Amino acid sequence: MRLPSGDVTRALPSDADLRRLITAAVGSFARQGSVVIVPHAASFALVGDDVLRVLITASPETRAKRIAADSGLDDRAAARRLKDDDVGRPD
Repeated sequence: MRLPSGDVTRALPSDADLRRLITAAVGSFARQGSVVIVPHAASFALVGDDVLRVLITASPETRAKRIAADSGLDDRAAARRLKDDDVGRPD
């Protein structure tokens, strides 16, 4: 696999290295204060009494319409993507 730098001798980072990098990046933004971390599960990189986690949901129909609008998919394809994305997510 060729890395963006073009250096094929470099090894890809391990999963643990990537987790540490993501945790450090999310933490650096959070330390600036008054931030909202949006990506799925990104808030789990943060711990402490001053962390507020909020789950915002919508009906499957509303979520599928939003996916369709954002991605240009038709309603049927958006509903399939939603179903695929939700596999393995706890209710």
